[in-house]
Amino acid sequence: MIHGLLITVLITAVWRVVQLHQQLGQSTLLTAARWAIAAAMCWLAAALISWGPWSLPSEFTDQFWYWTAVVSLCPPMAVLGARRPTVRVWSWFILIPLIAVLGWPAMTLWAGLPVWRPIQIEAPVLIGFFLVLVMGCGNFLGTRFTTSALFYVLAITLLLLPFATLSASWTWVQFNREGAVAMLAAAIWLASYQSARPTSAPTRFDALWWDFRDAFGIVWSMRVQEQLLDAARREHWCVSLGTEGFLWDAKATPEQRQQTEQQLEHALRWSLRRFVDPPWIDARLQCDPTQQEPCPVPTAAGS
Repeated sequence: MIHGLLITVLITAVWRVVQLHQQLGQSTLLTAARWAIAAAMCWLAAALISWGPWSLPSEFTDQFWYWTAVVSLCPPMAVLGARRPTVRVWSWFILIPLIAVLGWPAMTLWAGLPVWRPIQIEAPVLIGFFLVLVMGCGNFLGTRFTTSALFYVLAITLLLLPFATLSASWTWVQFNREGAVAMLAAAIWLASYQSARPTSAPTRFDALWWDFRDAFGIVWSMRVQEQLLDAARREHWCVSLGTEGFLWDAKATPEQRQQTEQQLEHALRWSLRRFVDPPWIDARLQCDPTQQEPCPVPTAAGS
């Protein structure tokens, strides 16, 4: 009964990930969204193979769960390469080698086929998994997708623990996998809810900035913030960018503010052109946060 429910939840989660993919057509996050679909399909395939009406060796199903954990690292890591033109080759030079390296403990067992042996990973491999998780999911800490990222980390951690030699003696494999599926579904649906939540911003520039920060994470937002602050010092803007958004100088004259707004819009368009298309920027800069109609919001592909 519980397995049937979890499989149903996974199917709905896969459907939601596909929907999120369709909303990212104007950004470089499409690559991360495709990896998210691949990871979701791996989760569903592993669940169907393990909890279906057939009887299969546990060592065989272990392969599917392990590779699911490996592929699940790719969506958040793909966000770290979501800048033009790097995004075109990020999967080939970073993500596929990552899969090969962390998947090596499972691949080495293929030499013993047709006899399947249990997968065991030592501390260095486990540390490698968690370092990648910290880099990828930690990118969304402090954004609207913080909770989703934490649930995602917990889901992959629950999958990995039964394979670790240090913890295999006290982990319950079935419980871990059921809990991992539940955590994954929670991460996806929380991300879906946050994606649909309208952006509440005092100015159109804040709406654009917060949407970019939430979609691409703190790593890229800090890079862009450095560029904007450098331009502000060089061109003597009457605005600065802090953790709470754009801070305007109350002593600035209307002429100074108008000039700064023009310079700021140009700088934002120039800095964000490597991440999003002009229509994505236009939709946010042309909206009026003071009206009842909310500004559009992006979605996170890594969760």
